[in-house]
Amino acid sequence: MNTFTVVFSTAGGLALFLYGLRTLSDALKRAIGERMRELLERLTGKAYRGAIVGALTSGILQSSSMTMVLLIGLINAGALTLSQGIGVMLGSEIGTTITAQLIAFKIGHYYLPVIAIGFILAEVFRGKKAGDVGRIILGFGILFLGMDVISSGLRGLSEAPTVLHLLRSCGSNVVLGVLVGAGVTAVIQSSSAMTAMVIAMGSAGIITLPAAVALILGANIGTTITAMIASIGSSLSSRRLAIAQVLVNVIGVAAFLPFVLPYSRLVATTATSLTRQIANAHTFFNITVTLILLPLVGWLVWLTKHVVPGRETAINTAPQFLGDELLNAPAIALEQARKELFRMGELTSAMLHSCRAALLKGKRGEVNTVLETEEAVDALDRTIG
Repeated sequence: MNTFTVVFSTAGGLALFLYGLRTLSDALKRAIGERMRELLERLTGKAYRGAIVGALTSGILQSSSMTMVLLIGLINAGALTLSQGIGVMLGSEIGTTITAQLIAFKIGHYYLPVIAIGFILAEVFRGKKAGDVGRIILGFGILFLGMDVISSGLRGLSEAPTVLHLLRSCGSNVVLGVLVGAGVTAVIQSSSAMTAMVIAMGSAGIITLPAAVALILGANIGTTITAMIASIGSSLSSRRLAIAQVLVNVIGVAAFLPFVLPYSRLVATTATSLTRQIANAHTFFNITVTLILLPLVGWLVWLTKHVVPGRETAINTAPQFLGDELLNAPAIALEQARKELFRMGELTSAMLHSCRAALLKGKRGEVNTVLETEEAVDALDRTIG
């Protein structure tokens, strides 16, 4: 198999995998998006409850990155505190491992009938619950089709000694493996897709378990780029949450890095197939890091406030409850729009009181307040409209 065939097969398979993942995620949000919103609204200050909600949300969205973008929007809106957001974020690290476990089951051998059944249900029952179920099934089918194409393409790497040597070197040089995993994940912005490729390489026999573990550790760092991008221009607490994810993953990877080889030997005892071992390594790492750091949420809040110092401004002229990051969750966006309308009314009422104070009592300081509030109301009008 020549180089072009390997590259195009892998790229095409990756595109199918990501498209299937998006189709699956969108269908799940349409089917149970309202319940997901209720879960987030009932979130309390207890970190362990936040972690449970985070695991469920990430499992529904099939992406910890999408969960982080959603959290940034909610924290920016004032619907969640930073400590609550960190608890949910820790749980989302566990929920995102579901995809890898499903892939390792090798149920993708039946992707063609799965795609057919999903398509028929989606078309026949369009606009109904059964149609949503069909789109969920269709998303799974396309996801596994992409996985099969990736596996077929990567088998050609066995004929490329240089690439093969580089991949296997990631096992002995774990720092190299972490850097490669982080770099690739940052580019494709999906740790699930990176993990899928690692499992595909394991299935093709072109990678060792220690190398796979190193690449997956790197993927956990690389996936934080999405939240960092989403937090640009948002509130201080939202930026702190993005930094908290970076800190959590860097701390976790740094703690595991010296023990990659013994950890790999331990994981090897959990299953006979390499693909299952890779999926288990991914799951066990995320569970361990979450369980260790969950009681330390208060310390993480303190640390992020020192890494990203500052104070929130007194008047936030930007929309607090709405943002582009919520467009992927219509049920939540609709509820946030309702809250934004109420806030718009409250700001307008406050602005009228300030106008009265400025005009009738000669309080010149109120003029700036009126202008700032008017800017916020105008921004809300543009956002909601």
